[in-house]
Amino acid sequence: HTLTHLNAFIGVFCTLFSKVRLVVSFHGFMLSVLDRVYSQLGLWCADASVFVSKYVQDWYLKRTFYAPRKRCHVVYNGIDFSKFDKEYDAPEFLKKDVESSLGTIKMVMVGNFSSARSQMLVCQALKILKDKSIGDFRFYFVGKKIDAEPEEFDNCVNYCRENGLLDTTIFFLGGRSDVPAILKYMDAFVYATNRDTFGIAVIEAVASGLPAIVNDWEVMKEVTNNGELASLYQTHNVDDCAAKIEEVVSNMGQRKEAALRNAEAVRQRFSIENHILNLNEVYVKTLEK
Repeated sequence: HTLTHLNAFIGVFCTLFSKVRLVVSFHGFMLSVLDRVYSQLGLWCADASVFVSKYVQDWYLKRTFYAPRKRCHVVYNGIDFSKFDKEYDAPEFLKKDVESSLGTIKMVMVGNFSSARSQMLVCQALKILKDKSIGDFRFYFVGKKIDAEPEEFDNCVNYCRENGLLDTTIFFLGGRSDVPAILKYMDAFVYATNRDTFGIAVIEAVASGLPAIVNDWEVMKEVTNNGELASLYQTHNVDDCAAKIEEVVSNMGQRKEAALRNAEAVRQRFSIENHILNLNEVYVKTLEK
C-alpha cells in the first residue's frame, strides 16, 4: 500500500511479475509533471486505487488517460476522536476570557498560512462584522507562516494592523500542538479553502461540537452533507462569509445545540475505526480478484 505519487511509481516496479497486490492511495493533487507520470502509472497498474474523497476520485478520473473505475474506492481519512474528549485546562492565552463572565464569543480557524487556504478572506469578513458592531468577539488563527509563501501570513497581519484589528479582535497564534484544548474553549469555527482534498480541520471542529462556517468548496459540501453539518458560504465571497458568521454569532445558543447533534454524525462517519474497516474491505476485495 503506497501513500505518495513517488511511492506508487516505486510500488509498481516492486510488485511487477509477483503475486503481491498493489494498493495506491491518492491524498492530494498532481502538482508537477513527475506527479502526473507517477500517478498515471499507479492508476494503470495498481490492483486498487484509494481516494480520500469522492471529489478527489472524480478529479483524477477526469485528468487521466485511463483509470479502471472498478478498481477505484473512496476511503475517507480516519480521525482519532478520543483526544477531543479529554479534559484540558484552558490554554494560557484564553484563561482571562474563560475566567471572566463577559460573554466574549471566541472563534478560530486552524491551518497553516498558504495559498491552499484564504485566511485573508476571513480577515476581511471579520472587518465587516467589526464595522457593523456585530457582537463582542475575538478570532484566533492557529497556523504557521510557511517559508515558501511568507506573504500569505504577512499580508493578513498587515491587513489586521492597518484596520485596527490586530491583537484586539484578531490574534495570530502560530503553530500549536494543543488544538484539541483550543477547540474545547471556542464557540465557533470558520474556514476558507482554495484547494482542500478532505478537510480534517473542519471535521475535527465539528466533532468537537462547534458550529462551523466553511466555503462551499466541492469537498466541503461532500463532508458536510451539502451543508447539513456546517454553514456554507459562497467561495471567495467575503460578504456571504460575513453574513454566515453573523448568523451564527446572533443565534449562538441554537447553533450550539445543532452542533452537538452534528458532532455525533461526523464521529460515526470519519472515525479511525470506520477508516480501518473500510480499508480492510478494500484489501479483502483486492485479494479475491
